Amino acid sequence: MISGADEDGRVMVEFSEPVGGRRVKMLTPDEINGMLYKEETSESPANAEEAMAEETEPPTASQEESGESALERIPKYAQTGEPQYTQTDAPTAWDAIVEQTEGDEDMARSVVDSTVRDKEAALKKLESSNPKPGATVAEKIAAAKEHKAAIEAARQELEQWKAIAEVENSRKAEAEAKAKAEEEEATAKSKSEEAKSKSEEKNGVDDAKIEAVSEALSKGNEKAEQLVQGLTSRELSKLRSKVKASPMLENEWLHRVRTRGDVSLHDWMLENQYVEPVKRVSGTFKITDYIAPKDSPYAERIGGVYHDKSGFAVATDGIILVADKGSYDPKLKGKIIGKDGAAMENKFPDWQKAISTAKETKSSRIDVEDLHRFVAGVLRANKHAYISLRFPDGTVGVSKQTD
Repeated sequence: MISGADEDGRVMVEFSEPVGGRRVKMLTPDEINGMLYKEETSESPANAEEAMAEETEPPTASQEESGESALERIPKYAQTGEPQYTQTDAPTAWDAIVEQTEGDEDMARSVVDSTVRDKEAALKKLESSNPKPGATVAEKIAAAKEHKAAIEAARQELEQWKAIAEVENSRKAEAEAKAKAEEEEATAKSKSEEAKSKSEEKNGVDDAKIEAVSEALSKGNEKAEQLVQGLTSRELSKLRSKVKASPMLENEWLHRVRTRGDVSLHDWMLENQYVEPVKRVSGTFKITDYIAPKDSPYAERIGGVYHDKSGFAVATDGIILVADKGSYDPKLKGKIIGKDGAAMENKFPDWQKAISTAKETKSSRIDVEDLHRFVAGVLRANKHAYISLRFPDGTVGVSKQTD
């Protein structure tokens, strides 16, 4: 359907199928004549719609890769050779306009903004106008449809020019977002590497390396044994505390223990055993941690905390004895209180006889709470661990095989 000419001499052409992504186009008479009377050959389109489609095809990937400039890739009007900016994507249209201004983006921005204002004014004028008068109902309906289609075509053209106008800002925003993301990634990577470095310095282990070996073991990777052998003894020790018992890990650990040379077991373990002290949730001392457990043969006698008349709360598991004034409760004086809070009817041993006289003792300068966390960490890693304590003067005061 072809409408009458507007004030600029252009007519509205509505195609039966979308051409270049649009069904309605405003064309000059010369452009229409150029399509209608274009010489038909075996290589040319068979009708006007195909000719228009050929003229307005958006650039393909192969065209972009061929080295053609944005201006060369834009479809052109057949008669005038003018670029059809709205018949391609917005970035290509913007680049073509910048190319025409010889790289002057300020000029290109001014031209595009001016064009947007012109299209806004044209749409506003068209929306405020009335359809052409008609003598019959059919003519009036045809005029109304023509007017509606013209408004829609003008609105589409305005949106396309607005999209072209936004290209520069969109690219700047994308560039800034990309730069920010790269900066954040670099910062995160730097912090990660710094944390990893500090962790390795502190613990003497590479957690990423341990995780890789753990994964290889879980998947039955044939290279697992080779990876295990590549671990340091401290890394192997930590891996043993993290995964289920494995003959491969235990054999490798025993091999290293037996081939340690002239180094004493105490010194070798001190150097290579990975121990991570357990941190209390509350961070406070609990005297009930030192009473004999329920399954101990001594639980009946020392399975509770004794509130001695001397002002001490006393607990022992038969190995470690603790006397603490802070845990003493005068209301419970002379009583033994179990872990469940109930009083026990047994007699508590004479704990003071187990303490040597002042002349026979000396301070070890060991923080009891730190020692407790250390031992708990050892037991969590290996319930049958060999523990030995070396005091500041260099002597080994205690060695114990725990159960």
